[in-house]
Amino acid sequence: MNQENTPAPLPVLTSSRFRRPFWIGLGAVALILIGLGTFIYLVSVGVHMSNGWMTVAQTLPAEQKAARKQGLPLQPEDLWRVPPVAPDKNAAVLYRRIDTLYRRDSEASRNEEGEALSEFLKRKTRDKRRRQVEGILRRRQKMIRLAQQAANLTVCDYDRPWEQGFNTTFGELVTMRHLARLFAASAILNKEIGKPEAALQDVAYGAKIGVHAAQDRFLIAFLVRIALQAIMNQPFVEILQKYGDNTEVLRLAEETQASFGATPNLRDCYLAENVMTLVQMETYRDPQVPTPNGISKATLPILNESTRSIQVDAWESRLIAFWRQMDSGIRDSGGNLRKGQMAWKRIMERENKLSESPGYEMNALLVPVFDKVPEKTMLIEANYQLRNQMIALLQHRIKTQTFPQTLDILPKGKRFFDPFNNEPLIYHKTTNGFILYSVGANLKDNGGDETRDKDKYQRDIVVRYP
Repeated sequence: MNQENTPAPLPVLTSSRFRRPFWIGLGAVALILIGLGTFIYLVSVGVHMSNGWMTVAQTLPAEQKAARKQGLPLQPEDLWRVPPVAPDKNAAVLYRRIDTLYRRDSEASRNEEGEALSEFLKRKTRDKRRRQVEGILRRRQKMIRLAQQAANLTVCDYDRPWEQGFNTTFGELVTMRHLARLFAASAILNKEIGKPEAALQDVAYGAKIGVHAAQDRFLIAFLVRIALQAIMNQPFVEILQKYGDNTEVLRLAEETQASFGATPNLRDCYLAENVMTLVQMETYRDPQVPTPNGISKATLPILNESTRSIQVDAWESRLIAFWRQMDSGIRDSGGNLRKGQMAWKRIMERENKLSESPGYEMNALLVPVFDKVPEKTMLIEANYQLRNQMIALLQHRIKTQTFPQTLDILPKGKRFFDPFNNEPLIYHKTTNGFILYSVGANLKDNGGDETRDKDKYQRDIVVRYP
């Protein structure tokens, strides 16, 4: 038989060849079902979010009305001083002149000067920077004289263009921080050459500049006040350590304490923030408005064109609700920083739990920056009370020739309390002096341990004598 004409054998239908197209088809069906399920899920999530935004957006008029009744500013004009501050009474006029002088130098030169001052304020690196800092103080005399004039005024109103929202700039605050370093350095030099009165006057100038900074009533300005007063705390303590046996120096130290101002009011950190945020919400309603300075588009919540107006109304309502809760909590604390901190913490925890709920997208982006404000405020108050107690102990030593065994020996008006726990400051008499401290943010007595914990807070906030 001719093998070439033999027909080819039919393919054998094995089980594996039969299963392959079946599984391919089944996989395709599965992918289609998964895709359809995902689509249905996303649509349902979108509908849920849209319905959630709509529900929250409808509360905006009620939130606005409640905020006005509560006395919260909602528009730029709500922050205007009425009547306006006269230029000759306004410290901001002088600070702006100082800012112009300061910025004539290059940024590199300003940074180098700031580094030299910062190192001089540290005892360990003071000697190597001394001559350089003396030169800086001579060169900055014009700025210093203007700052002294500004510090002697009560009001500082920069009349910020709050209508610019997050694009509002605050360059003068950087200059004010530099002025505090200049006055702190001058105080230390005056202390070292036997001029404690002049040194305390330098401290007073720096402390008043800090009070001026916070009159803007927004977070950065509030934190600048805290930073400036922390800068001025060090030379104040050093002056008392060196001249604590001088009755006149202690009297002047009590007067200098007044320059630090009243206990910082936590309301001062968010009133203008509220206005700037609400102004920014208006810009989000317009898709043509660019992203504000300092905010990455990647960090902004997604705005859907079909629901833009509803989303923004929902965001605005939730933001106002947050500010209202915060304001009520602070008011109810009656000026007690510990109570204010606890109220603040409860509100922040609630915000965190709701961060993924419809309408909370903007809160989740903006609210966390306020998390540690109460602790920073309590740190400044703790320093203030430690200085008060230090003065009282030194005055007692002058009268009795010895430090008391316990603070209970001092008159009631000469015993001061720790703002972190509302209990007396911790005091231990030593061989030739004392150690005095606050428990700090961790609320634990660490035996006067000044090292920092994992959150970068000092375990104890300590002053020592001598």
